Amino acid sequence: YGIANNNLVDLSSEFDVSKFDNESSRIGVTNEIILGSETAEGWRLYGGISLTNEVYNYSRQDIENSEIEEIGTQSNHIDAQGVTTEVSGPVTIIRTTTYNQSWHRRHQRIAASIGVGKRISLLERLSLMPEVSLQYDINQKSSGYYFSEASNDIEYFTSNESNPYAVNNSIKYRAGVGVDYDLGNVSIGILGTYIYNPNNYLQESIFYKSKSDLISLQFSVSYYPNW
Repeated sequence: YGIANNNLVDLSSEFDVSKFDNESSRIGVTNEIILGSETAEGWRLYGGISLTNEVYNYSRQDIENSEIEEIGTQSNHIDAQGVTTEVSGPVTIIRTTTYNQSWHRRHQRIAASIGVGKRISLLERLSLMPEVSLQYDINQKSSGYYFSEASNDIEYFTSNESNPYAVNNSIKYRAGVGVDYDLGNVSIGILGTYIYNPNNYLQESIFYKSKSDLISLQFSVSYYPNW
């Protein structure tokens, strides 16, 4: 579950930042394969590959009134003979727009990770499992929408179209703690993690910055071979 965070970078931009508030997070899915080694003292060193699908939603159901100026008929002049002449000039037009939007943006990310953890025995088969790790994004593929300065709104795009999102977001930092139950060569566990992401999802040339830290609940099945 991501924590969406958008902020203006170009302070001279006239983009309506209140539209950032229409974005919220949705539940995503991560699959991860990890290989590692555990010492007799319970220290664990591991590395792995993960495939993550992050999902965010832009939802807007309201009515917006805006004023624009166009050249039109300001008034009509009727002379003594009854001839009507239009007087042109700038006129104010009130435009009313009704919104019923619910669009999703998705980031599919492949990342490599390396980490260290410690098994702390609680009961005969039950252990506490704190860990920390680094994640490096190998590739990111995006689809959905982005905020546009030109339209002062969001613009839709598919994964095959050009877009302002970066193809990777470099390094993230993960910390978590879980509970593991030993069944012999196999164990099952639950792990809660927090991933800190200091990186911008967007290319640096765009007028705003998009970031998201992640929280997750991971269910795991581990196999320990008799080597």
